[in-house]
Amino acid sequence: MKKALSLIAAVTLALTMTACDGGDTTTVEDDATMTTTVENTQDENVQAADTEAEQAEAEQAEDRAAGYESWLKEQFGVESFTEVLMNDPSLWAGYINGFEANRDRMHVRLQVDRNDPADEALGEQAAAAIASLIRTGNPDPRVSGVDWVVVDDGAGVVIAQESV
Repeated sequence: MKKALSLIAAVTLALTMTACDGGDTTTVEDDATMTTTVENTQDENVQAADTEAEQAEAEQAEDRAAGYESWLKEQFGVESFTEVLMNDPSLWAGYINGFEANRDRMHVRLQVDRNDPADEALGEQAAAAIASLIRTGNPDPRVSGVDWVVVDDGAGVVIAQESV
């Protein structure tokens, strides 16, 4: 019995030393209930790299969304979409309150009620007009990768979408 316990202890020690060299988390248990755990730093490094990549992607999306906004303001010749609302409340551009970039889609957020037929019509007009501006306007790098224009209400629910 002593020989068996000594052999188990030796195997456990050898496995523990091997695990320490690789940086992997290893738990070794035997019949004598000896347990050894080695900290895993490799998984933490992978998680940190994933987090950094996600942050970089989110920052790029924010930059693209800011580019969408500045591009559309230039198309209307305004510094704020509120200017459009003050001049003519029947135009969809006066209700824009945000932009998002999601892959090849430009999301334009309108502060309207998607359940109101008049507001739904504004959303449909906005999607068609913005897609047309991208298709037929002067090429601009801020909108060059946009394949779809999606108009959402203030809660982020899709009202209309148009292919560029």
